[in-house]
Amino acid sequence: GERGIGKGRLVEELLAGLPEGTEVLKGRDSAFHEDPAFAALADMIRRQLGVEAEQEPDELRKLLEQLVAERADASDVEQVTAGLGLLLGLEEESPGQNPYRSAKIRAAMAGFVRGIARSDPVVMVLEDLHMGRSELLELIEGVLGEVRRLPILVVAVGREEPPGSRSQWAPANADALTIRLEPLGSEDA
Repeated sequence: GERGIGKGRLVEELLAGLPEGTEVLKGRDSAFHEDPAFAALADMIRRQLGVEAEQEPDELRKLLEQLVAERADASDVEQVTAGLGLLLGLEEESPGQNPYRSAKIRAAMAGFVRGIARSDPVVMVLEDLHMGRSELLELIEGVLGEVRRLPILVVAVGREEPPGSRSQWAPANADALTIRLEPLGSEDA
């Protein structure tokens, strides 16, 4: 929907109506992140950790290891920690150095979400997706493919863009639904 139409308000209402015990993971896209391709996911993990972008790397790594140990399956802890570490910039390599970087991050996000979903339903909210790069959208599609049978809902919120743009995106599976918000009439508003 267009700017200011109430997308955020609609998401707030959705989240307020969720059953108790539902785990909500929120992330906002940003062009100002160190790795803008996956900024929404990095924001999502930072929110789970309860930290800001300026967190000391050693402390961030410690918090990440703790979080992953609590949330991921024991067999996935090492892989998930390493992949989310890449996402948060804890590894030395730059985004272009590792051709398997996206695959590692995708596997880590899938493992993280899968670990949470084994005990609680999960709602992932990705805000400002109109800013999302194709790498982010492809990664989300990959994660959804890996966790398809679990109690997970992904809500991707973005502005309407010109026809044919990548931001008019919906994952390529039968479970995806795109809703275009129209302005409310005076009586409904």
